[in-house]
Amino acid sequence: MLAMLSAAKRRRLADHGKPLLASNVRGIIHCMECRRPRCIFSINKPLASDALAAFMATAANYTCGTALSVDGFVVRENLDCTAPVETVYYLCSRVRGGMQFEHVCVWCAKDPVQSPHVDKADLDVREGKEPLPLCKLCHERGLMPLVVKDCVASMDVMDDASDDSWDAPTDGAASTCMHTMQRSGA
Repeated sequence: MLAMLSAAKRRRLADHGKPLLASNVRGIIHCMECRRPRCIFSINKPLASDALAAFMATAANYTCGTALSVDGFVVRENLDCTAPVETVYYLCSRVRGGMQFEHVCVWCAKDPVQSPHVDKADLDVREGKEPLPLCKLCHERGLMPLVVKDCVASMDVMDDASDDSWDAPTDGAASTCMHTMQRSGA
């Protein structure tokens, strides 16, 4: 029966039951081919940074889609080099005690120094949605921004001067909203 499933379905099933939540992000690893950051997940927080360093040493030649699972650390398998940066890469900063990573373009993974990002106000997104970072090159190529629920606007976490910023809030109210988003499947 497994042979009859599509390749995409097999990849999704490969990640079923793994701790792939924003609260379980412990670090990132970069693909050797596309250079996109991919999240490293673990249910348990490592007691020492040596455990994470050992995992990263075993994954020195990582490419998207490679099955990696060592000492409780896992990387999502259902990705390939054409897939955008994972949404949890951006959202894990909203979780209390979550990791903070550089806000790179969701499609090409370039930072704002390599390719300036489009201001949020210039992107055509529906009300209640927050666009993920998008660089001007990808925007000019016609790539659309990926969006997530905008929990921040309803909580008055950001002031009016920072509405067009790509910085994510890190307070407890945002983590409560993020937890709700995870449970609701958003």
